[in-house]
Amino acid sequence: MEQHIAELLKQNQELILALQRTHGSSQKVTVQFEKFDEENENFDCFFERFQTYLDVQNIPADSRAKVFISSLSAKLYQLLKNLLAPDLPSDQNLDKLKNVLKQHLTPKPLIIPSRHKFLNRKQNEGESINSYIAELRALAINCDYDSNMLNIMLRDVFVSGLRDKAILDRLFEEDNIDLEKTLQIALAMEKACKGANDIMGQGIKAVYAGKKQMNKKSNFVSKQKKPLFCSRCTGTDHVKEKCRFISSKCNFCSKVGHIQRACFAAQKSKTKPVKQRQVSFNSKAENKNEIPVFELNSIDSGLHEQPPIMINLKIENKNCTMELDTGGADSVMSINNFRKISKKQIQPTSVVFKTYKGDSLIPMGVRTVPFALKGRVENEIDRLEKEGIIEKVEHSEWATPVVPVVKPDGSIRLCADYSVTLNPNLIVPQHPLPRLEEIFTSLNGGKQFSKLDFKHAYLQMKVHPESQKLLTINTHKGLYVSKRLMYGLNGAPAIWQRYVDELFQGMQGVKVFMDDARITGSDEMSHFKALEEFFKKCKEHGLKLNLSKSQFFQNEINFLGHKIDANGLHKTDEKISAVVKAPVPKNVQEVKSFLGLVNFYGKFYKNLATIANPLNNLTKKDVKFKWSKDCQVAFEQIKKEICSPKVLVHYDPELPLTLASDASPVGVGCVLAHIYPDGSERPIAFASKT
Repeated sequence: MEQHIAELLKQNQELILALQRTHGSSQKVTVQFEKFDEENENFDCFFERFQTYLDVQNIPADSRAKVFISSLSAKLYQLLKNLLAPDLPSDQNLDKLKNVLKQHLTPKPLIIPSRHKFLNRKQNEGESINSYIAELRALAINCDYDSNMLNIMLRDVFVSGLRDKAILDRLFEEDNIDLEKTLQIALAMEKACKGANDIMGQGIKAVYAGKKQMNKKSNFVSKQKKPLFCSRCTGTDHVKEKCRFISSKCNFCSKVGHIQRACFAAQKSKTKPVKQRQVSFNSKAENKNEIPVFELNSIDSGLHEQPPIMINLKIENKNCTMELDTGGADSVMSINNFRKISKKQIQPTSVVFKTYKGDSLIPMGVRTVPFALKGRVENEIDRLEKEGIIEKVEHSEWATPVVPVVKPDGSIRLCADYSVTLNPNLIVPQHPLPRLEEIFTSLNGGKQFSKLDFKHAYLQMKVHPESQKLLTINTHKGLYVSKRLMYGLNGAPAIWQRYVDELFQGMQGVKVFMDDARITGSDEMSHFKALEEFFKKCKEHGLKLNLSKSQFFQNEINFLGHKIDANGLHKTDEKISAVVKAPVPKNVQEVKSFLGLVNFYGKFYKNLATIANPLNNLTKKDVKFKWSKDCQVAFEQIKKEICSPKVLVHYDPELPLTLASDASPVGVGCVLAHIYPDGSERPIAFASKT
């Protein structure tokens, strides 16, 4: 009986051991381990994974080195073998293998470059807060900060690199918060902003979907064959490179290469102005429960009116329809519409001047006046103040420094440097200046000529009271508000020329260019009547003339670099002397300067392009400057030609024309001439081109 019980106990123990072995084997975990990939992870990360794998698999210590070797790629094993040579990797322990590879693959980086990279890390566009701080933590590993300093540096660099101004403003309200609190605030605001965008973005998504559909349609159209279009003449049967108007001059802008029908400037001048809105913001409201008010004005613009894109939004949980404007920094609404959605207090505002771009004008300081000019500048300021052109003020929100310009008679013209204040922000009025050809043609048939000068032309034009303060000048004698159109304003020439063109339009024998008027007649009586009518117009509109600069009934006058008489146009002695006395050019820039002098009288030369071809070649790109014998011959021939007493007759619409052309291997030329009743031909102008 006892023997039987002992056998049963033995069998029971064997069964328990068997069950334990079975249970233990069922709990064994099998993990698939990926080999080291040097392109996607560094060696430290790989070894951390490998250490975890060893622990999970319960791999014995004496086998771990061999398992480590088997986890390396063929390339990395070869590297390890080379580093250990002449020893074999299989003879080393795991620590030795790890240290050899780590020292080679991940040498300890230098502290200063690592800190430089860490301190200059900014949040990228579209990068989340979590991604940004994770990148900063990775960069800080090699900076060798202690634990306390590390959190401080992470906080400071994190805040300085944030892109969102709203989050920055919120963090700046806190005083010396730690990294954890900083991240909590930033993450909370990021989530709130994302939630608001999700709510408010429904209308924008609808607009985007419609735009996407339009883009698909436009892509389909773009794949089709594009129709022909010529930007030189608006033709649809050829391209611009083959247009017959490639050398034509535009009657509107006088530029060569297109006709008036295709002129962008002409089209722009016909556009009707539309109203645009201009917003001024007053930042005096400090209470968060108070809503700041925006000053809303209207200005004229040459843009075409487009229908607005409207979207439905919720403001304070109330539906509101607003215009979508991706370029608008602020949204505005009427006070009546605002009261429908909110009862918050409105904060009053003062009027703040803004340009139509939204820029503020900053008053400029006084510029130093040379001692040699100081007395004359003060006399000019006193004269302008005495005549009521300027008025002294104690203070002004706008001010522009003055630039004194010495005139030929030694007096001073006081100009304002509006290039640093008003000019970059003004919509400049457009009006073409008369072309030389138009002016000379208007003097055709004249026997004698009168030349008159408008006295201080721009200063005779009054400025609207609301614009006077914008023209305030800052002098060493104080601030002065200008009541007249000042010199230096980029719109002044166009405004003045448009005024005199409209005033003297239709007057026979009268032509005005800026502040100079030229008057002539077919005989003495018609000349006198033209003068009488001109003086009558000036008296009616209060225009003053400078008698000392005026000349009457002259047989010849100098005008715009030309001498004009009854026979036609002549070159002036001053211009001829400048060309004749010009030295031999020593570089490309001097060649260009000489050709600039010569081309001013290009219409007097026959085949100028052919004669000047050696000089023109020197100005070409990638051509080395070398003054050859051909250049010297051309240089001397041009000087000889300019000294010739060649006269160009005035164009007469009553006489027949003839056009003769010629060509050479290096250029083409032509001459436009009148045929007179006696059969003789007299040139109106020469032209040539290489």
